[in-house]
Amino acid sequence: MGYCPTHVRILPNLHPDPSNPHPKTAMALVHPCSTFHPEPRYSFPMSDFANYPEALRDVLLIFQDNPNDRNAMLIEYSDQFQAVPESIAQKPYPEEHRVPHCESESYVFAEPLPKDHAGKTPLKFYYAVENPFGVSARALSAILNSTLDGLPAEEIAKMSIEEIVPTLFGKNVSMGKGQGLLGIAAITKAYAQRYANAREV
Repeated sequence: MGYCPTHVRILPNLHPDPSNPHPKTAMALVHPCSTFHPEPRYSFPMSDFANYPEALRDVLLIFQDNPNDRNAMLIEYSDQFQAVPESIAQKPYPEEHRVPHCESESYVFAEPLPKDHAGKTPLKFYYAVENPFGVSARALSAILNSTLDGLPAEEIAKMSIEEIVPTLFGKNVSMGKGQGLLGIAAITKAYAQRYANAREV
């Protein structure tokens, strides 16, 4: 599939603000020419995001309430992406951290932080996206990183993940792209479940 440049003008104030949880964004956007290369599509269920940590829930609500601004917001989040530092993982990255079915060659890493006063284990997440055109994977990784870092593993482990991809990227995201993005969220949750279960043992 060829790459078609996208021209975007983005105004600031894209991120959650407690005093204004649903900011609007102005933009001018020319969509890529993906309609010339149709791919299989599938839909996901939607919800009120009640089972999500607060910061992630706020981001999902912003995307849900501003579908016309989706591409601009994703591009800005992609620009904020920071790859896993060499102190955590070095190339070539271990295959056990690779996200299955991800076209962007993404990897997920989790670092346990010192236990909090309740004896729970906060987690810090790191991501790698090896495909230079993996804008969506970088955007999702940046969103997860900024909204989940420092939360207890137990809180992340019990969140739902089914609504993340369709809310951020649209209900009709292509099957190949959707599987990879859902995989990033699923492995992030799986790491949280591992540390949460280790505490219960």
